[in-house]
Amino acid sequence: GALSGIQVQIAFRRFQNGIRDGLQIILGQMCHAAFRPAVSMIARNCEGAMRDAISLLDQLVSFSGKKISHDDVVKVLGTASVDMVFDFADGLAKGNIGKLFESVNKMVSEGRSIQQATKELIMHLRNLLLVHLGSEEVIEESSDHIERLKAQSKLFPLDGLKDVIKALSRAEADMKWH
Repeated sequence: GALSGIQVQIAFRRFQNGIRDGLQIILGQMCHAAFRPAVSMIARNCEGAMRDAISLLDQLVSFSGKKISHDDVVKVLGTASVDMVFDFADGLAKGNIGKLFESVNKMVSEGRSIQQATKELIMHLRNLLLVHLGSEEVIEESSDHIERLKAQSKLFPLDGLKDVIKALSRAEADMKWH
């Protein structure tokens, strides 16, 4: 039979773990280090392409020096911070259009990439979906982060979460071609 969405997600996460582990080896050989969330974010954003991950790692080493933080990755990618993503998802869950526009305006004024921020938001919503389905063990985040996800997942009905992920995924695909 066909793979379920969760099975595909688990397989992709395992592939990302391989990239993350490879990046850690490269960093060790270069006498550099990076915090685990930073390396995980690099692996996520390179969508399975090791060459892209190494290229981004090279940029980060030039930008950050000996120790690469999650914030360094956020700055280089121009993506949304964790708090921005949680705030945006809160606005979405509560139907607060003003908060959504405020979040987008903040991202744009800070020079964030809307495409990267959309990608991070989709990943966040998928994590909320995994929590909703009781599969949080596959999420590569700190226990505090997972607790925040658990609390926020209660704000979303399951079908509403799926619909928002589909809509944002279509929007992100459209951004790639325009």
